[in-house]
Amino acid sequence: MKRKGISMILAGLLALTGTTAAFGQTAVFSDVSGTPYEKAAERLFQEEILSGYGDGTFRPENTITRAEACVMVTKAMDPAQRELEGAASGGFEDVKEDDWGAPYIDYAASEGVISGYPDGSFRPEGEVTYYEMAAMLVNAAGIPPAELEGQWPENYDRKAQEMGLYEDMVLGGAFDGNAPAIRGNVAIMTEKAL
Repeated sequence: MKRKGISMILAGLLALTGTTAAFGQTAVFSDVSGTPYEKAAERLFQEEILSGYGDGTFRPENTITRAEACVMVTKAMDPAQRELEGAASGGFEDVKEDDWGAPYIDYAASEGVISGYPDGSFRPEGEVTYYEMAAMLVNAAGIPPAELEGQWPENYDRKAQEMGLYEDMVLGGAFDGNAPAIRGNVAIMTEKAL
């Protein structure tokens, strides 16, 4: 009887250990498991820099808006809540005070991470390009624009390459910095910048 009880306890412990290991290996997002995006997406999720969708997906192949990208970069900078709330308005005519991303956009503008367009807009719902994403990350790293050689966008592109921001990105062909960035690659770039 004693042996049977010990055997049952051991079997239970092994089952529990196996279950824990299985849960530990489960991807946070169902659609990045086993993809090149998995490591970056899960790290950024754990650090509360990004979130997925209500259905448990990340949708790594979808494009990302300028507002979403700016929020990710700002969260990666890890400002205190009082800093977010205390940031002066970025002055963008198309970013309203009650917009979901406004505190992050205002903070990024106050820190020189973003500057918007010459017409005074930020275009938060527009798709962010790879060059724009690289510029946000380079600026967030504290590298003054005056230290970047050349003109936009080559100056930021060169620095992004030096920083390794493009390494491990998934591309369907030749790199096009003016192309809309996809969520999976933005996660990779952001994780590299960390």
